Amino acid sequence: MGIALVLGVKSLLTRLQVRTSSLLPRHLSLIQKPTTNSTNRSGTVPRMFKLFESVTTSVLMTYLYTWPLTLIIQDWNPVVPRIIERIPWVRRYANVAGRALDHWSFEDRVILLGDAAHTHGGAFAAGASLAIDDAYALSLALDEVFSPTTGRRGEKALLDQIHRVLDLYESTRRPHTAKVLAIVHENRQQSRARTERRQAGQAETDEEFRNRVSGRSDPAWLNEHDVETAFRKVVQEKSLTAPIEPQVRQQARL
Repeated sequence: MGIALVLGVKSLLTRLQVRTSSLLPRHLSLIQKPTTNSTNRSGTVPRMFKLFESVTTSVLMTYLYTWPLTLIIQDWNPVVPRIIERIPWVRRYANVAGRALDHWSFEDRVILLGDAAHTHGGAFAAGASLAIDDAYALSLALDEVFSPTTGRRGEKALLDQIHRVLDLYESTRRPHTAKVLAIVHENRQQSRARTERRQAGQAETDEEFRNRVSGRSDPAWLNEHDVETAFRKVVQEKSLTAPIEPQVRQQARL
C-alpha cells in the first residue's frame, strides 16, 4: 500500500511537473541542487519525490514497527502504550559486530564508550551492561587520578593526568570487550559454516546439535564480571611497572 502510494504520487508529480519551491519552504526546497537535465530543467520532481519518499517511508516504517508492539502491550499499564504512541519516528538498524579496535582514545581528547568502542551485534544481550561497565570504569579512573577527597577543585587538569585517566580506563575495559568480540566472530563463522552445509544438503544432526549446545562456554565470566576488581588489578600492575619519579627515589633513600 505504501509503495503504491509513493509510486502514485511520483507519477502524478511527473505529469504535473510540480515546482517544489512553490510547495515547500526554501530550506526544504534546497535539499537537492537543481539539475540542468533537458527533461527536467527545474530539477523539481526528484527533489519533491525524494522528500516525500523519505517522509512516507519513515511514517510507514514507524507504523509497521510499532503496530505489533501495540498489540502485545495493549493490556499493560496504560502508561506504557501512551509512551509508545508518543514515539515520533522508529528506525531499524542491522546488528553489526565490528572488529576489536586497537585503541579507544584519540590524542587524549576523545574516548569511546559503549557500542562506539565495541560493536558486538547484541550478542549475549549484554550491550547495556557493557556500556554501564565502561562508564563505571571511567569514573573509577577519574577518581583515581583526581581524587574527590583531595579538595583540588577548580585546578586545571594536566595533560599527563588526562592521559593516565584514559589509559587506566582503556586498559581495564578493552581486553574484556576484545574477548567478547572474539567469541562473537567465532560463533558467527561457525553459524555461517552450518548454514553453508545446510544449503549444500548436509543438515546438522540431532547429535551434533546436542553436542554443540552442551559444549557452550559458561557466560559467568561476562555476566559476573567485576569491573572494580579488574580496575584495581590494572592500577596495581601499572604502579609496579611505572618509572619512579626522582623525588620518590629520594624519599625512598631517606
